[in-house]
Amino acid sequence: MLTACVPQFHPAPCSIEQQQTGVCPGQSNFQMGVLIFGLFWLSVGSGGIRPCTVPFAVEQFDLTTAEGRHESSSFYTLYFTTQTLVLLINQAVSVYIQDSISWTLGFALPILYMIVSISLFFAGSKVYAHVEPSGSTFSSVAQVLVAAQRKRHLHMPAEGYTQGAFYDPPLQHGSEGKLVLTNEFG
Repeated sequence: MLTACVPQFHPAPCSIEQQQTGVCPGQSNFQMGVLIFGLFWLSVGSGGIRPCTVPFAVEQFDLTTAEGRHESSSFYTLYFTTQTLVLLINQAVSVYIQDSISWTLGFALPILYMIVSISLFFAGSKVYAHVEPSGSTFSSVAQVLVAAQRKRHLHMPAEGYTQGAFYDPPLQHGSEGKLVLTNEFG
């Protein structure tokens, strides 16, 4: 938004005569730096929130009950449908506002929406279910890599998958149910 509303952050306007002769003044290194800095923080923000929203929302359901699993399934449907519709409408409205009214307003509205959504998120923080992390993802990945390296020369039996062919530890108390081993997708 700053690159659109602060004149020092974007190149000077180019007249039609300048465009036709090809002598438009370009952007300065500072202006390009501001643009890249803004795009960097945009990608950090998107990368920080998108992978976290769905897992956090699913933690609000009790997946050990049939009702919780049904609610979780309904949530996925509603979440992705709503996200798609909002993106579709937002893209059309944002482009219209930026093209017809003002670039500054076109960038300011998403900022306003984000402030409202963050406020609503923190307003409800007392009623959220907080699930404590159980172990490190990195240590689990490291264990898989070490096991794969050690077993790289082993071959699966030709007659197909057997229950004893895989390490299949018993369920811990309070953990989700396991998927049954299958020969499909093999």
